[in-house]
Amino acid sequence: MNLAIEAHQIQHTYGVQPVLRGVDLKLAPGQALALMGANGAGKTTLLRILATLIRPSAGEIRYYDAPLSGNELEVRRRLGVVSHSLWLYPDLTAAENLSLFARLYSLTQVSERVARALEAVGLAAQSEIRVRSLSRGMQQRLTLARAWLHEPSILLLDEPFTGVDAASFAHILELLRQKKQSGLSLVLVSHSVAEVSALADEVLFLHRGQVASVLSGEDLAEAQLQAGYQAFLAEAA
Repeated sequence: MNLAIEAHQIQHTYGVQPVLRGVDLKLAPGQALALMGANGAGKTTLLRILATLIRPSAGEIRYYDAPLSGNELEVRRRLGVVSHSLWLYPDLTAAENLSLFARLYSLTQVSERVARALEAVGLAAQSEIRVRSLSRGMQQRLTLARAWLHEPSILLLDEPFTGVDAASFAHILELLRQKKQSGLSLVLVSHSVAEVSALADEVLFLHRGQVASVLSGEDLAEAQLQAGYQAFLAEAA
């Protein structure tokens, strides 16, 4: 079985400042990988590289055993991205936003796809409301609907629960669990032990652009992960 993502010795430099210093990772289909670490550890830069938004200074990434070079369009069709920027148009309605992105991806049966996506994220009743009038939690759910509207194989998430209320948190968490069970691969950047414990199969702790520690299995139970994360942050300080 091909890995969803395989990255080898990823390096990235901004000017003369190294941000990533040789990161390796593997992501299997249906697996969730979390990236944790202090601010400035390189988590978001690594996620942006995996999303093909920036190119690494060195190293290689393969998606389903195919290199990015020469396969950019196919790779990007396999990716869904949720970043700090919602990538939504505030003056368009929820349905209009999804319709616009569906057409950008040249999808067919746009109305049906949009209706299913809004139903899945619990926003069917808000389909004709402008995005600027939606709560932050609703906007984040709409962002998820946008990210998987084209049915990607890999979902890349940068702090997807930021600013959401308890109800939206539970709804988003359940949606991601369902997507994962259906075979969607996840890469999650988060500072939240609760989020990571609920979703991840493996955690990479990044420190100064390198993988400093890896946790999996029983170590991902919330209490053990909390203890491990605090110990890592104390050692890295």
